[in-house]
Amino acid sequence: MKKSLSIKIGLILKQNALAFSLFFSWFAINYIVFLIFSSPLEALLILFYFIEHASYYGHFYPIFSEFVIFGLIFSLITVELFRKYNPKETCRLLAKGINNHIILIGYTNLAERLRQHFEFIGKKYVIIEKDEKKAEELIDLEVPLIIDNPGDRTTLEAANIKEAKLVIIADDDIKLLFLSIEEIREINTKIQIIARCFDNDIAQILDRQFGCETISTSRFAAERIEIQAKSIRTKGIGAQIKREFLLIGLNHISERLGRSFKKEGRGFKIIDIPEYAEKTDFYTRLKEDVIVGIPWDPQFLYQIGIENYEIIIITIDDIKKVILILNQIREVNKFCKIICRVFSDDIAKIIERKPFEAIPISSSRATLDYLKERRLL
Repeated sequence: MKKSLSIKIGLILKQNALAFSLFFSWFAINYIVFLIFSSPLEALLILFYFIEHASYYGHFYPIFSEFVIFGLIFSLITVELFRKYNPKETCRLLAKGINNHIILIGYTNLAERLRQHFEFIGKKYVIIEKDEKKAEELIDLEVPLIIDNPGDRTTLEAANIKEAKLVIIADDDIKLLFLSIEEIREINTKIQIIARCFDNDIAQILDRQFGCETISTSRFAAERIEIQAKSIRTKGIGAQIKREFLLIGLNHISERLGRSFKKEGRGFKIIDIPEYAEKTDFYTRLKEDVIVGIPWDPQFLYQIGIENYEIIIITIDDIKKVILILNQIREVNKFCKIICRVFSDDIAKIIERKPFEAIPISSSRATLDYLKERRLL
């Protein structure tokens, strides 16, 4: 807090240097003028209006100072102070002054979960995020943050990568992943890197070529969801084996779950939501098990027989759509078990209660638990 305040003051002084220079120059010049005709003490008293110098200028000085100089300078300072102060620069300067810290690349749900954990345990961190909109909350909080491309050397140097002890790449963008890791290794060959990666082949390359440990949030989430789904008992052992799962959302989590269910001979269907942002270029090997539709559309839910499903797994992470889906399902099927992917602990508490009565699973929490168990944080 103290460091943030000192940085703010420094920025204000720097960005309003002209106004402050005029302000202090006015007093300095007039002190010299009054010093010519008066003693140092008397000149100070005249300067700060305790007494008036017996001359035309001595009479002019306080009037001019009050109505022109003070009005001009203070209006300039106050207007420019609020117009020019840039909290992004404060965040960047805070990041530059940190050492022995953890760098988070990409402000995702996982990064937010990790940030909250670091705040709780008092661990130093810097976040790098190229999309300013994603980091608006962080800018308001004025945390150590750099809004820039993490694949650029200047960005990593601004995050003091040489003095950092760990880098966690929380974004699963493959291009960003390789560009960032290559630059990181050129600057700091010994730093530990943990990268989010859903592809096993890519993970092997990162391990062999860059000494980078990889984690898969979709794998952690899929494992937890599968354990939870298989633990639900319905209508005896025979029905338990034959029952069919409905997976809502085509993504890495539903893909992993689908492959596992297929391997075990369990029936399932995956709803592919058209134009859903999470899966714009996603490729699936389970095309014969995929149905396309809008899961918050009541007519579509009736068409697929939503009332007959006993276990439904919602794998998308858009909380607005999740709530809409939960509401529509509960309108038709009040007794099925719903397992729901959710990031926010507060939202998790809401969907656990009536009318939704869902079982929340967090991929970011699962990943955090894994990192804590491995003592990597």
